[in-house]
Amino acid sequence: MTRLLPLGGRPAVSGALLALCVIAHPPTAARGAPQAPPLLQECTFSVEERAAIARWLDGHAVGIAIPRHAPDDGQDAGATRMAEALERGSIIGLGEATHGSQEEQVVRFGLVRALVSAGKVSVIAIEANRLPSEALNRYIGGEPGDLARIMADPALFDVLRTDEFTRLLQWLRRWNSKSGHPRITLVGVDVQDPANELRTALAMVADGPDHDKVARLRQIAGPLLADEAAKLADWLSAATYAQHQEQLRNARALRDFIRAEMPRQRRALMLVENAVAGLEAFEYYPVDARSMAIPPDFVGRRDRAIARNVQAAAEQGRLVFLAHDTHVVAAPASYRHITAPSVGSDLRQKLGTQYVTVNFAWGTGAVKAIDLSALNSPGGKMPNRTEVRLPAAEEGDLAFLLKGSSAQSFWFRPDWLPAVSWGSKLRDCPMGRRWVGAAIDPAAWDTTKGLHALSKGTDLLVWIRDISPSL
Repeated sequence: MTRLLPLGGRPAVSGALLALCVIAHPPTAARGAPQAPPLLQECTFSVEERAAIARWLDGHAVGIAIPRHAPDDGQDAGATRMAEALERGSIIGLGEATHGSQEEQVVRFGLVRALVSAGKVSVIAIEANRLPSEALNRYIGGEPGDLARIMADPALFDVLRTDEFTRLLQWLRRWNSKSGHPRITLVGVDVQDPANELRTALAMVADGPDHDKVARLRQIAGPLLADEAAKLADWLSAATYAQHQEQLRNARALRDFIRAEMPRQRRALMLVENAVAGLEAFEYYPVDARSMAIPPDFVGRRDRAIARNVQAAAEQGRLVFLAHDTHVVAAPASYRHITAPSVGSDLRQKLGTQYVTVNFAWGTGAVKAIDLSALNSPGGKMPNRTEVRLPAAEEGDLAFLLKGSSAQSFWFRPDWLPAVSWGSKLRDCPMGRRWVGAAIDPAAWDTTKGLHALSKGTDLLVWIRDISPSL
């Protein structure tokens, strides 16, 4: 998950591009302390209304039991019922409110197993870079390979290096190995790995019709490609805006060259187009670019690029898209006082009700995340992911209303809510969604929870009372 924050009067990165969080909170940057917006009077709930919501949830929400791990046989009654409720969508957006809780992973990967077992999806698109995902796809397809080594690729996001995701990949490999089972394909749809994508594409076209031109393009790309283990964050932290622009122009030139001279090199073209999208998405992240006027289309470039990749992958079959709620939600996502287009809002606009969403809410507990409060001290360095405990739900949060139910976990569709005053408010009022990315500053929790109405892009909501860090 990646959203923008005020930083010294200018937008900056925050959240889930892993090491890119360091750009969001540089130790020397002066940051204000914006206050949480006041609750809208028409969106406050009386004691009687909260009690009515609790009674309705106990009578209508579908309770689920969450085991320690998703069943390896794919036979989970709760997940099966959820899969049945997602019958209509050709693309299913399967979110998560955090990038680091065990219970959410158990539910969502259990739902993936149920969808696959029922023949409802044949493509899994994940919020991950394309090249490491290609290696994962080869693994689940049965090719020889060391899964631990594949998942150690620096271009694979840390939030995916969990026991639950590993177990899902192993299950998919077993599924694909059985005769009569339709083959499941896994595709990475993110755009945060332009250096490796350009490096791979340049190697593919090096022996083409114009050796000299490819060599010149490769030479110009040299600074971006210098360190094979470097992430996009490393480049953005060190590059000037002018250097970034040179790489962007060069990537576009390579794209145009392949289109004109080597159109049969479709994979190389796809990788370069992805690299261009990634460089465009983070065009104004170099430090000296933060005083520049940002064009209106800049916020949302990454999500629009991911949406294009999701739609392209869906041409192979019915698809489930695994990403953070801020990407999945089928409306612009309001997060950290910024409202930005989401992948889901783009897909809903293009596909209508053929795009359906599953989002999450939780009440209390801890997540595995980068604790950004360590960066507030002089000389603070980017810490590793660790257990971060967050405050319990409070008034103004969706979870504050849902915790009145006697159930530990459940799901419901917002369109089930009755047409009474409290039902309309629960559907339509923007409320804190307690969204947590790969990094969080607990001290700024009140300003980073995200505000979103259930009716604005959530087709099915999963509630988990207590969460714990992913394993």
